[in-house]
Amino acid sequence: MKVKRYVASTVQEAIKNVKLELGHDAIIMSTRKIRQKGLLGWIKKPLVEVVAAVDDIAIAETNNKQYEKEQGGEKALENLEKKVDAMGDMIDKLLKGMYAEAQEDNLDLPSEFLPYYKLLIENEVDEEFAKILVNQALTLREEKGIDIHSAVEEAILKYLGTPKPLKIDSEEPRTA
Repeated sequence: MKVKRYVASTVQEAIKNVKLELGHDAIIMSTRKIRQKGLLGWIKKPLVEVVAAVDDIAIAETNNKQYEKEQGGEKALENLEKKVDAMGDMIDKLLKGMYAEAQEDNLDLPSEFLPYYKLLIENEVDEEFAKILVNQALTLREEKGIDIHSAVEEAILKYLGTPKPLKIDSEEPRTA
C-alpha cells in the first residue's frame, strides 16, 4: 500500500492531485487545515492537507492505463525504435562472440594459452600482436621449461622492456 500526503490551497485541488497521481482507486485517509510557516502563515488563508492511500495493484493498473493513453503514435514509434536499436546491439554482440569463437577455433595455440590470448584481446591488444606474444610465450616455455604465466610475462616484457622509475631533474616540489 502506498500512502502519500498532498498539500494544496483547496480540498478540490488536493483531491485532483490525488486522483492524477494515485488514480481513482485512491482512498482519502484524512483531511485537515494547516497554517503556512512564518509570519505570513497567520495572515494568509490556511492550506489543506490530504493524506491518501492506494493499493500497489491499483497503482500498477492506473500507471498502465495512463501509459497507454500517453503513448501516442510518435512516442510509441520512439520506443519501438529504441527497442530495435537495443536488439541490433544485442545481435552485434552475439555475432562478435561467434566471430571470436570461430577465430579461436582457427588459432594454432594450445588450450592452456587461450585464456591469456583472450585476456590480451579483452584489454584491447591487437589480435595479430596478441598472437605474436602468445606464440613467443609458447616458444619460451618450450625452450626454458618455465610455467605458462612466466612465459607470457617474459614475452610481454621482451616487447615492452623493463619498467624504470621516473626521474625528475628539478628539486622543486611538483604535483601531478
